[in-house]
Amino acid sequence: MAGEAVMARFWAKVNKAGSVPEHAPEVGRCWEWTGAQDAHGYGRLTVGGQWRAAHRWSFELAKGAIPAGKFVLHRCDNPACIRPTHLRLGTPRENTADMHAKGRAARVGPVGEQNRHAKLTALQVVSIRERFARGELIVRLATDHALSVSSISSIVNGRSWAHVGGPIRQPGQLGRRARKAA
Repeated sequence: MAGEAVMARFWAKVNKAGSVPEHAPEVGRCWEWTGAQDAHGYGRLTVGGQWRAAHRWSFELAKGAIPAGKFVLHRCDNPACIRPTHLRLGTPRENTADMHAKGRAARVGPVGEQNRHAKLTALQVVSIRERFARGELIVRLATDHALSVSSISSIVNGRSWAHVGGPIRQPGQLGRRARKAA
């Protein structure tokens, strides 16, 4: 996999006496990358002439190859951390949800009802999600709210109004028509 020189260079850039995450002290100290970092604080190194994310490389060294389409997420929320026990595999959706849940998502402007272009209230969004969960068709919900089918689809799938509650269709969950056919 990696030669001794590469491994020695890698470990020379790791501080194993890093910070302890305030929100998760039970995970222990971070192993912080002291080498080059990108604009977001993630460690970077070259391996075989290619730039690699230090946390992803650390994960691969400890746990094996990263499956296609998977992200390596930090339990500690420290982008410089490369400690394998602080890292886990996740989907892009889990990564985004984690980012939003912890308030790290960049806000371009007001969200929900605070946005001057909003056509719905938070209560209407929850109602739409609940009606869809009970089996109502997206087309009917779109008609009732004078919105496009794609707007309603984004709401029930959690792509829009993500900060509002109500049941959100899970990936792979069948729609009403598919459930009937099955």
